[in-house]
Amino acid sequence: MNSKKRISQAEIAKELGVSKGTVSLVLRGIGNFSEETQDKIRRLAREKGYVPDPMLGALSAYRKKGEQQPFMGTLGFLLPNRGPMGGFLGSLWRQGQKRAVRLGYRLERFSMDISEMSPTRLGDVLQARGIRGLIVGQKLGSPFWDEFAWDKFASISVTRVNAALPMDMVNHDATNSSHYVWNECVKRGYRRLMVFLNRESDQNIQRRFSNTFLGLHRDHPETFIEEPIQYTDILKSSLKADWIKRHRPDAIICHDEDAVSSIQSSTSIATTKLSIACLSLQTTTSDFSGVHHPRGETMDATLALLDHKIRHDVVGLPKHKRTVLLEGKWIDGKSLRSS
Repeated sequence: MNSKKRISQAEIAKELGVSKGTVSLVLRGIGNFSEETQDKIRRLAREKGYVPDPMLGALSAYRKKGEQQPFMGTLGFLLPNRGPMGGFLGSLWRQGQKRAVRLGYRLERFSMDISEMSPTRLGDVLQARGIRGLIVGQKLGSPFWDEFAWDKFASISVTRVNAALPMDMVNHDATNSSHYVWNECVKRGYRRLMVFLNRESDQNIQRRFSNTFLGLHRDHPETFIEEPIQYTDILKSSLKADWIKRHRPDAIICHDEDAVSSIQSSTSIATTKLSIACLSLQTTTSDFSGVHHPRGETMDATLALLDHKIRHDVVGLPKHKRTVLLEGKWIDGKSLRSS
């Protein structure tokens, strides 16, 4: 029997003169710490033969399960403006309000409209309110990027804020959704697929939809029409109708229910006559087939990551951003029939 005592994170922290939280984060590859600090912790952990104890983590999670969490403070949700909020962000806001309470937080909405308040002033207001964690639901222009005090807050984005801004993000897995929808169409016998995408939505996720379908078209050209990918927001109504009439797709893949309505209104083609699959269904109550990404799950993941950062005092922008991609669920509606 091996009686050698297991070294703990607390002992490593004590020997190096750092906090136990710092040791925990570094050994899990989380946080924004200097390379010197990371090297010291990992080197000592190797020398001492540190091995994480999975039972301790499981026991801790079990003990906390179902507990009423104490009030932890207010989180800020940065949104485009103060007006009515529908669609994707509106759904996240409503789900976030309910789910933040489970972790002991209250979620409050703040406008990122610089005509209402400068980025510097907004940062001052948030700090004065004691807000330490932010959920960002808006693409960031240069004023916010350059002037906002990111180093004072823990932050997670639920949209692509800026390609050059290293902010951790939670989003749906567009690549997986694209493969999922394509596979369901092919499985049902469709071999002349057309893809209508929303350009802004595609750009917000670094063109993952279009790039995935370009790859599928390259590898499986027999399942698509020629030049199958079009952007609905730049293709004129008359061209949409002409494109569908000329290429005669047997099924159309599009972004969501709103895209279906746009196609229907601009082509005078009833949706009941088209086989349609959606990449990102807004609800599960419509008759459309496609992939649904539950907004509640998105907010659960976002809030859990933000809570972790706050508890371990991980503030500022990371050196290398991390993206958590959540898989959606297939909804077998009535709009995609067997060919």
